[in-house]
Amino acid sequence: GASLTRWWAPVPRARGTPGQSRDNGLTGLICATALLGLIGMLTGCTSVRSELEVTGVYELYADSQKITLEVFPDGTFAETIVFAPGHVEKRVGRWHWAQGRMGFDVLWIPESFAPDYVRRADSRAGGGQPKYTDPEHWLVTPEKYWGTISLPIFPDDDIHFTMVQHSSGR
Repeated sequence: GASLTRWWAPVPRARGTPGQSRDNGLTGLICATALLGLIGMLTGCTSVRSELEVTGVYELYADSQKITLEVFPDGTFAETIVFAPGHVEKRVGRWHWAQGRMGFDVLWIPESFAPDYVRRADSRAGGGQPKYTDPEHWLVTPEKYWGTISLPIFPDDDIHFTMVQHSSGR
């Protein structure tokens, strides 16, 4: 079959064919560059460049449960977890920004928010071994799609915090 790159590659032309110009390969390069730019625009994905961009309120849902994560410019965060029967847990901690990543000192993602493979791994963890669903240090790389920032927690299962309000400062 035809190769995937064939459709944009320059078509070889015979030298000196009347009415046709010679193609030096530049046309194919221009088409490829334009295509890559178009793909970037269509995905709506841009990078998060500063810690001020990530401060705000995020939410993560699992069935009828919700975690609200408030990330403040002063390097602190507040986490409110509302479990299904109405039980509420509140936690606070510190976060930092380094090289495009956010580190949270004691973020808690309870088992009910985790995918099945994480729950199975946690069930096999022996005494003294940390579990993914224990309050632990989390390091995440924020992503921005169509202007909305998300914090991937379990990216293989598309489990992430979504920013619902940008910070007005603290």
